Amino acid sequence: MKYDIDELLKESFKSKESQGEIRPSNILNQDTISKMREINNMKKSKFGKLSIFSKVAVGVACAGLIVGTSTVAYSAIAKIYKYTIEMDDGVTVDVHSSNELVDLPQDSLADIDDMVLTMQWNAVEEMLGFPLLGESGEMVNLTFERNNDESVAVVDLWVPYYKVYGEPMYTEEGDVYYSKYIRLSMDILDKNAESGYVEAFEEGKDAIGGKEFIEKYNIEDWGIEATLYYVENDKSRITAVFVYEGVYYTLEGANVTLEEMKEVINNMK
Repeated sequence: MKYDIDELLKESFKSKESQGEIRPSNILNQDTISKMREINNMKKSKFGKLSIFSKVAVGVACAGLIVGTSTVAYSAIAKIYKYTIEMDDGVTVDVHSSNELVDLPQDSLADIDDMVLTMQWNAVEEMLGFPLLGESGEMVNLTFERNNDESVAVVDLWVPYYKVYGEPMYTEEGDVYYSKYIRLSMDILDKNAESGYVEAFEEGKDAIGGKEFIEKYNIEDWGIEATLYYVENDKSRITAVFVYEGVYYTLEGANVTLEEMKEVINNMK
């Protein structure tokens, strides 16, 4: 006897049990199979006589529905955000990959002007609602980049002299600077940022040319890696970048050694 699987499914979906939520993984469960038997006047003893072809067809149909639905569910997962840096020799180095971005507190940021502000580190953390890696005693400069609807897409934070070595020097105008230092910047991309902001992260935040890859440095305390490279083919200019809990950290060193840069990274608690 030949059985029309499509007809069986069609009839089974008309049953009372099928009027509610239909879960693909349960389409051919025991209740449905029972209805299929009733519709075709099949006795339980005769059900085992279905041809191998029919059984295979049922299995394939069920598997196809499940796989198809699983594919839809998977495609609904947020896209993978993959941050990279292109070196001078054309080699692209992966910095970070994740499908999670920070959910910035828009209410806290709504009334803040876009001008550059300077705030205490602790005050910045309180405003954002989460801690940052670094020394909390520092003063932090910050500004915002906004979406078309005026919501904040990116928060940019930086400390010009995060770590200094030696005595300060002075210009003729009296401005203070250091010949050996490490600059820290932190860029935070909101999960609802417009595509242009996202692409800036995915294609590499550092626009300076002449990058020469040094190594991937394992930060054991956080279970992540920092990408280290020289800037403008200058061995005295080392940059380290890494992403931790959605925050993109950049450490730019002037006249520091590789060991000094690693020491600063390890001390960012």
